[in-house]
Amino acid sequence: MSSSLSVLLSVALLAVLGTVPNLLLVPGPPPVLLLRLPFISHNPFRLRCPGGERSGNLHWEYSNGSEALTIAGPWAAHYYRGPLKQLKMRSRVLWDQLEVRHARPRDSGLYVCKDGQRTVARFQVEVQDATRLHVSQEALGQWGLGRLPAPPPGRRTLLFTVWSSWQACDRCGSPGERKRLGYCYGRAGAETVPCGLMTGLGFLSPPRGPELQVEVCRVSCPLRVTPPPPSPRTRLARPGSHLVLSCPGGSIHRPVSWQRDGVPLTRAMLLRHRGEASSHWLDPLTGGASYCIARVAASDRGLYRCQVGGRPAASFRLVLPNAPTPHRRFELVRILGAARALLATFAALFISSALLELAHCCYPRPLALPGSLTLPLTPDPWHCRGQ
Repeated sequence: MSSSLSVLLSVALLAVLGTVPNLLLVPGPPPVLLLRLPFISHNPFRLRCPGGERSGNLHWEYSNGSEALTIAGPWAAHYYRGPLKQLKMRSRVLWDQLEVRHARPRDSGLYVCKDGQRTVARFQVEVQDATRLHVSQEALGQWGLGRLPAPPPGRRTLLFTVWSSWQACDRCGSPGERKRLGYCYGRAGAETVPCGLMTGLGFLSPPRGPELQVEVCRVSCPLRVTPPPPSPRTRLARPGSHLVLSCPGGSIHRPVSWQRDGVPLTRAMLLRHRGEASSHWLDPLTGGASYCIARVAASDRGLYRCQVGGRPAASFRLVLPNAPTPHRRFELVRILGAARALLATFAALFISSALLELAHCCYPRPLALPGSLTLPLTPDPWHCRGQ
């Protein structure tokens, strides 16, 4: 009987001891995951804070190997200097998102979303340099980078491109173009990260940048009312100057299309005419959001319109000042010459009159003496003061 009681007591003690650790555990918030995301410079990017409450206390901290500092939100400081100040000026909070305008490669780092003192999300961001962007369009005989050859033994690093999905066609009802982005990624052992983050794993910066692929597309227009285009803004340019027309709201992440005087302009069409005296092209760094004209000529006058996502965004009327005709220029030269001659005549007459007046007032006056004898007096140096 005693043996049975001892067994039961031992089982009860083990059960109690087994539940002690669980009783001592305090439930807390789940761990915050770290997301690694690549972006392309010269364009905006956004980070969404999942589960972030719209309480007005949402703010974002930034760190790049140093102390985390608030760059956007109600507690963002105003005394930052250097690159951090520039990053703060280009950052803003839109509800539960952080938007960084005109991103730069040095904006890479750790972004942390906080709601008060609670950490909501963490993002390890790499901004890949758009100046190393490789653009390809098979219709023009341009090919992508492809996968680099296998690394040598002992260095298990493989570089490749991770493609996003195709964007929508940039226009409807006529042949257009669509694009997709490719980000540089590397695989080192079991790690697959954006190329710029491989330096943190002990690897050198890879000699490879992002990619942009373009192809021809054609879609029918949906049955919806298209809003009228905005009123054109006049852009004045001098002949021979360089002009850039920027489409508001456009970026490499959105479909952007252009037209001139109602004629669609595509990347392929403009590249075929790059040999002309006046070159037109779409800036690849912004995915065609900027329309560039080099050596502006009189033939470039016209009305330029752009669309973003199939909706009108802006209109520009390019105007060049009229150069004066040779006849008008000759008349202007004659008028200026006559004015100079007349001014010189008046100046000469004024100087001559002043000299005569000065000589007349300062000439010694004769002194009458008895016996009709006159003697000249020494000129008085103070005599002309009152004149």
